[in-house]
Amino acid sequence: MKNKSRNASPLSLFAFQDIITSVTGVFLLVVLLMAVELTTRQEISPQVISPPMADQLLEPKIIEAETKRDDLRSTVKSRTSQALKVSDFNQASADMAITTVLEKIRLLTDDLTELKNRQDAMKQQEAHANQTIENRTPDQKRLTELEHTRTTLKNELAELKASQQVFYNAVDGQGRKVLLVELFDNAIVVAEAGQETVPHRFSGQRLQAGLLDGSGEQYFLDWAKQQTKAEVKFMIIVHPGTTSNFSKLHQKLRQLGFSIGFDLLPSDKIAINSQSGAS
Repeated sequence: MKNKSRNASPLSLFAFQDIITSVTGVFLLVVLLMAVELTTRQEISPQVISPPMADQLLEPKIIEAETKRDDLRSTVKSRTSQALKVSDFNQASADMAITTVLEKIRLLTDDLTELKNRQDAMKQQEAHANQTIENRTPDQKRLTELEHTRTTLKNELAELKASQQVFYNAVDGQGRKVLLVELFDNAIVVAEAGQETVPHRFSGQRLQAGLLDGSGEQYFLDWAKQQTKAEVKFMIIVHPGTTSNFSKLHQKLRQLGFSIGFDLLPSDKIAINSQSGAS
């Protein structure tokens, strides 16, 4: 009787083993549920974002991915340490769940790295675009100035076409300055082409017996003799009714040795303005 009572266990461990088995089952169920959720969750492709919104959209995603990664690592670490303490834990199921979670962490890390690389690439593209815009600013300014100049010249040309005055080159092919000689019925008006000066006006002389040299031709010839033949060229402007005056004046200027040119203008056009000359 003494031997039997000595070998009998004074304390039963059945209840403790039951508790351990229940806790282990709960932990295993939680790990499996998390593994199923992680493997079945759909991956969301990062949206393509424009460079100006890169900092606003990518930073929260990066922070969220880092937080998930750290949480998963902490969960795996805690579950692994608890599983090692349980004697009857199913090691194969635990290894499979841990492998799945680690793979998910690896994928999240890769996504995080890709997001960071994409953010850096977008920042570089934005910097390059800003630099390109900055480099093109002088060209755009120059283009605006040229467009303004073109518009101004176009308006001036339209005004010149609508004007009654006809304009001539200031010098001829040999570099001589051009003196415009415009013939009228009662006067000869002379001005240097391209110069804004009050023109010379030669009119006729009235005597008691009547009008002598009504066009002022002699006065003009006396003035013309003071000009240097090698430096000037006379361009005679003929209006209707002044052809006879032109014939005589042209011949006399030829005799004086001057180079002569001529042009015909209708009565509604002029070559010399009474105030600004032939500018």
